[in-house]
Amino acid sequence: MLTHKYKLGVIGLGNHFFKNNYPNLYKNNLFEICGAFSTSKKNKYKYYKGIKIYSTINSILKERDINYFYVSNISSLHFKTCLKLLKNKKNIICEKPLTLNEKDFIKLVNVAKKNNVVIFEAFMFKYHKNFLKLKTIINQNKKNIKSIDIKFNIPELKRNNFRYNKKKGGGAFLDLGCYTVKMLSLIIGSYKEVDKIYGFKLYDKKKVDLSGNAIILLKNNIICNLEWGFNKFYQNSININTSRKFIKANKIFSKKTSEKTKIEIQ
Repeated sequence: MLTHKYKLGVIGLGNHFFKNNYPNLYKNNLFEICGAFSTSKKNKYKYYKGIKIYSTINSILKERDINYFYVSNISSLHFKTCLKLLKNKKNIICEKPLTLNEKDFIKLVNVAKKNNVVIFEAFMFKYHKNFLKLKTIINQNKKNIKSIDIKFNIPELKRNNFRYNKKKGGGAFLDLGCYTVKMLSLIIGSYKEVDKIYGFKLYDKKKVDLSGNAIILLKNNIICNLEWGFNKFYQNSININTSRKFIKANKIFSKKTSEKTKIEIQ
């Protein structure tokens, strides 16, 4: 039986954190939010929503009791932030994308191993009860699967949103496309199952990718189509065609665990 809570520090206090993460962290029995550092206007307060605000990241790192951190700042800061935390032997849960490139990803993994700490990229849909049900259905029908179609499109965001800013780690692939890739990887089990990949991305005048598609052929001849993008009609689904039946799950990526999600077998 758990006799204590893990003392948690937070890096980044944006709207996403308070809308999607704070409610669950606040009420669970594993973590106690003991402090936060943020470069946003909330940093001017000593306390915000009951959370102690530190003036610098170094000041919160001096708190020896805080050995776990949730990193929720903008994507371009993830690598720098996580590297600093890992070098101070802190365990990390980081918002996706963990890094903007493979080189930085490998660096973080190696530093985590060296310091015997954990770094974890947050994809909440993996633990949604409907996704777990979907995986069960897929495992029962793997031999009959012929094609997989995964889509994640959202309407236009406010133009000052960092997702439209390349320097801040913006772009549709890093924000939405990563979900489709992660979903597929969990379904097929290993990248070693991939035979061929074709794809493209569409960019705006500022060279920010707004949408993209990828067609992936697996070695067992299953064809996978991934689609993602900003400024589109909201679409969040996975369709799997088999030789016997059609499996469909809508809104599988939803972060609201209370939202009703349908899994239909036709």
